[in-house]
Amino acid sequence: MLHAFPHPNHSAQTLFNASSPLELRPSSLCPPCKASERIFLWQGVNTPPAATIPNPVICHIASLANRASLRDTGSYGAGLRKFHLFCDIFSIPELDRLPASFELLHSFALWAVADPSPVDVARKYLSAVRAWHIAQGWQPPLSDSHHSRINWSLRGLENLQSGRRKPLRPPITLPMLSALKATLTLSDPFDACIWAMASCSFFGMMRFGEVSVTSQCSILSIKTPFPSGCLLQ
Repeated sequence: MLHAFPHPNHSAQTLFNASSPLELRPSSLCPPCKASERIFLWQGVNTPPAATIPNPVICHIASLANRASLRDTGSYGAGLRKFHLFCDIFSIPELDRLPASFELLHSFALWAVADPSPVDVARKYLSAVRAWHIAQGWQPPLSDSHHSRINWSLRGLENLQSGRRKPLRPPITLPMLSALKATLTLSDPFDACIWAMASCSFFGMMRFGEVSVTSQCSILSIKTPFPSGCLLQ
């Protein structure tokens, strides 16, 4: 099915003007760096509580220990990027990203599986966000009860996916639709037909097979709409 995930309150014009959801929106809080450095260099607007006494030597030792605590920070960087991608798509303000609420992380886990990603990958994403919180001086964002609730949802999605013969397909997004339009010449009848089919199936939440036919022989005058059968008033 052709569908998109942006926030339902967004206007169509706002969505068409948005940057590609495959790229993070530029932010001074997330400077360009290696994936292994993201949990240390990417920050939030909130100030974490003090974890040590205000002594330069103690603070320096704490910083060294913080960076040496994890061996493979590259994988955490990938999960953290996924989290910020989710926040950009759903217009989550920087103020709410660090520290993140249970509601936000639960939604992120559900979206990550529907993106689609395997359930175990979604759990790794949550681990990355947890590591980011700790590295930035915050408490772990999820309690045991929160993990139980999220695991309940992920287990249900895993059960749904296990019954599928084919893996979930990624959604069609507005930037993809814009990229398609840029390759078409709408003055050409065939290209105009392709664009009409794509836009109708996208905004009508239809499968592409519902707006197309397998061959000319399969066209039925009773079921297939024609321009001659349309009346515009």
